Amino acid sequence: MLLHFAVAFALLLASLLFGIAGYIYFEHLPWRDAFLNAAMLLGGMGPVDAPRTDGGKLFAGLYALYAGLVFLVMAGLAIAPVAHRVLHKFHWERDSGSGSGPTAGREFVHSRLIDAPRERVFRAFADPVHLARWWGPSGFSSTFEVFEFCRDGKWRFVMHGPDGTSYPNESVFREVVAPERIVFEHLSEGHHFVMTITFAARGNQTLVGWRQVFDTAAHRERIAAFVVEANEQNLDRLAAEVRNVT
Repeated sequence: MLLHFAVAFALLLASLLFGIAGYIYFEHLPWRDAFLNAAMLLGGMGPVDAPRTDGGKLFAGLYALYAGLVFLVMAGLAIAPVAHRVLHKFHWERDSGSGSGPTAGREFVHSRLIDAPRERVFRAFADPVHLARWWGPSGFSSTFEVFEFCRDGKWRFVMHGPDGTSYPNESVFREVVAPERIVFEHLSEGHHFVMTITFAARGNQTLVGWRQVFDTAAHRERIAAFVVEANEQNLDRLAAEVRNVT
């Protein structure tokens, strides 16, 4: 979200400087008057001084149109992160609640009630030391290379299979809402998916929701025999590791 506001501010500043330069060049205004006219146009109020030259009139008209576009772009940059979160939450509740949404044929859905408060269960994922101990099916281990546990943060690691085979993995965190929700996108042309893990308090216990959505139903069916059991094993390992979280 901060990045969006930074881009909006940079666009505003660049547009303001462009307007000041135009008024100085075409209308020969002092920089203070040029600033006032450019700022008023960017703010949607209109210029203070009516242009006197043909070049100034043409510039003022084009700059007014440009200012309208700048306003729309800035509004989009400011609203987009909030709208994304609201729409993503609505989409999740609609799909997971009905079981018949547009992702129903492309997803694996699991849940597990773990005998620990959700803050402690959440830390089992948030702490890379604990996460490396339980992530993956039984018999697998992981070596973490990058773990940026925040929105748009990178997560790169190598998963080692029981037979010694190494599997490079790269993901990006799309949402991190402590201690309620984690969404990450696994970046792979051959095995792309979006994982949503939720943590719901149930007294002193935690109901962990596990939702893995693939690009196509065919891909889901192709790997179902392995992934269903692998996800359950992953939750088994999480429940065991939570006992080591303080």
